[in-house]
Amino acid sequence: MKTLILILLALTATAADLTETIKGAEGFSLTMYRDHLGYPTIGWGHRCSADQKPITKEQAEKILAEDIDAAKKNAETLIGKDVPQDVKDIVVEMSFQLGFSGVSKFKGMLNRFINLESRRKRYTVDEIEGLIREAKALVNKFTVAMSDE
Repeated sequence: MKTLILILLALTATAADLTETIKGAEGFSLTMYRDHLGYPTIGWGHRCSADQKPITKEQAEKILAEDIDAAKKNAETLIGKDVPQDVKDIVVEMSFQLGFSGVSKFKGMLNRFINLESRRKRYTVDEIEGLIREAKALVNKFTVAMSDE
């Protein structure tokens, strides 16, 4: 559920807000904690080993920046460079939360996002809102499946 909430926040976030969106929605600790799925985590949602030593806030900031950079690269691999910024932000957020393999399971939605720019003038507001609803439903379905594992 937390993943779904964070991704829904990303639907309204701009690129400049991405780091703050993640910080606002993620748990934060300088020491290892267990996330909602039981994974050892540190900083802002960074998966780590169970024996992770405490870190400083500066280290947490650096780890978060590296995680966001990795998510951006994953998003670019999945959808390319020539898509609207709002689409990039959504896929970056999904990649941050679900990882490359998790996001790549959303093939139908990703293909529609890839084609959105070239077809943008032909999409109606209802069609765009439908894509957003579909994305939310797929994220919810995937999040429920992940939490059941």
